[in-house]
Amino acid sequence: MMCSARSFRIWLLAVGLVLAGSLANAAPILYAPQLGLTVQVNTFEPVGQSFVAENEFVEAGLHFSVINFIFDPTEPIRYDLYLGQGVGGPLVASATFALSGGTDDFFHMEDFSSTPLTIGNTYSLVASVVGISPYWAVTRSLEPPAGTGIGSLFPEYRYALSVNPIPEPNTAILLSLGLIGMSIRRKSFRYRWP
Repeated sequence: MMCSARSFRIWLLAVGLVLAGSLANAAPILYAPQLGLTVQVNTFEPVGQSFVAENEFVEAGLHFSVINFIFDPTEPIRYDLYLGQGVGGPLVASATFALSGGTDDFFHMEDFSSTPLTIGNTYSLVASVVGISPYWAVTRSLEPPAGTGIGSLFPEYRYALSVNPIPEPNTAILLSLGLIGMSIRRKSFRYRWP
């Protein structure tokens, strides 16, 4: 079955729009201070970093390293995402996970795309241990920058944070389905028998 020039242009336009939509997201946010200094992740004291949302749908994570080898590395850790600077604002989303004890010095990313963020608002991602094991630590900066960190021990420091955009799949899927439907409808009208 041969494709007409007009159908080809419609498909080319659809592909272009899908690609443009997926590339329209802002660049990832990366606060990567000089790695080396760490702050223990505890049950009673969340540790984390604030950021300004540049995308509606994101995955975010903190940089972890081992600080206390004698404790259990598999106790769950919880990320809480708050609106505003610190943990005083409303809780937007949470994710609980366990890390592998055989790894060290890495960003652990969690998908928060189920809760759209408001672009331009400040959010805070904090980590705390669900159990009692202080095995893990979050990396912090050597020098105090703007005071955007969260934690009672070193709130003036910046913690290593990565926030990556996740393209919204629904728009691309709906656009593609609509164009396919238009193409099929057009073909069905063209080949009707009298």
